Amino acid sequence: MGAWGTGLYDDDTTCDVRDEWLDKLKSGTPAEAATAELIAAWGGAAEPLFWLALADTQRRWGRLESEVRERAEQALAAGGGLELWSDSPPKARAARKRVLERLAAQLREPPLAPRPVRVQSEAIAWKRGQLWAYQMLDGRHAVLRVAAFDPACGLVGAPVMELLDVALDQLPPARALADATVRPARRSHLEGRVDFLAPEHRVSPMFEPKAAVPALLGNPEKLVAVSRAFSALLARPRK
Repeated sequence: MGAWGTGLYDDDTTCDVRDEWLDKLKSGTPAEAATAELIAAWGGAAEPLFWLALADTQRRWGRLESEVRERAEQALAAGGGLELWSDSPPKARAARKRVLERLAAQLREPPLAPRPVRVQSEAIAWKRGQLWAYQMLDGRHAVLRVAAFDPACGLVGAPVMELLDVALDQLPPARALADATVRPARRSHLEGRVDFLAPEHRVSPMFEPKAAVPALLGNPEKLVAVSRAFSALLARPRK
């Protein structure tokens, strides 16, 4: 463990525990599931600093679980890891002891109201069945539909798209495409994949990566064209 002060989060362990638990919440994981995953990742978490950091973080965010509070109180009763500061000057040890005493008092206080956690995940905007569109080289629009999510990609699963067998001069209401079929796939030179677009589309500068993110076709009454920055390499696993 690396420590640079006497504060509760002045060491590597407590900072990692705090950040990992919050990152899970920000990715959309429920609090209790995030706790279980964190305990498993830390091998059962026998280290007292783990429970002190987790209890304090949950307390601050209004999500303190009873088991976590109990484990933290047990760790504090056993010294709260103060022995890790045994080689520190007496003044530093006294400062660390005050930090632990303050945390013990805070854990006995009534729980705080839950604070909102802003989920930071692009996949939250994607829903199964949503329609997206992009403008092709000839000016017409192709339409894609969110068919599934790949749990092996991204924090909450990357969307898997299917290309509808349409090419539109104008963008109609989304409900007009309810019966549209999927465009037959052609085999690609890419190993294990099926490519939906012709090679000339893949090499077009129209589809070079851009900073802009395509706009979602969220309005069920009208299709809206997305940015040309949308990738043209649309593929799905070969069946």
